[in-house]
Amino acid sequence: MDRKDKRKYHPELRKGARCEIQENVTIGNSTKLNSNVLLSGGTDVGFSCWIFPNVVVTNDPNPPSYIRKPVTIMDYAVISVGCLIMPGVCIGEHTFIGPGSTVNMHVPKGLCVLDSKIRGSAAKLRMSDDFNTSAYPWTNRYP
Repeated sequence: MDRKDKRKYHPELRKGARCEIQENVTIGNSTKLNSNVLLSGGTDVGFSCWIFPNVVVTNDPNPPSYIRKPVTIMDYAVISVGCLIMPGVCIGEHTFIGPGSTVNMHVPKGLCVLDSKIRGSAAKLRMSDDFNTSAYPWTNRYP
């Protein structure tokens, strides 16, 4: 790591195999990165986020170029398997990004993205074993 590199994350960051964390990335405590996650330079990940396998967070809108538009992922966000987060996007607190989604717009707090489209409140998602219990925000299920 050179002097200009300002990566900031907890030394006990939980990350899976083959994760790439590029320069000037900030990751909040209690965040979990599963295997094969790419966080491009300048990405800011909040507290207690879940980023599942094969997620790519990119910052270059016209590759290859010197233009950089960092991504912000706010606290408690969940990004499912195989998602692509496009440059300059802000993902709000308590959002849920469904598997395989491409996110190319800001996602406000508490919303759900499925099939690359905002589909309403994440609070409408239900637990698979109890349809009376809301799955999100997931922090409500823990004391």
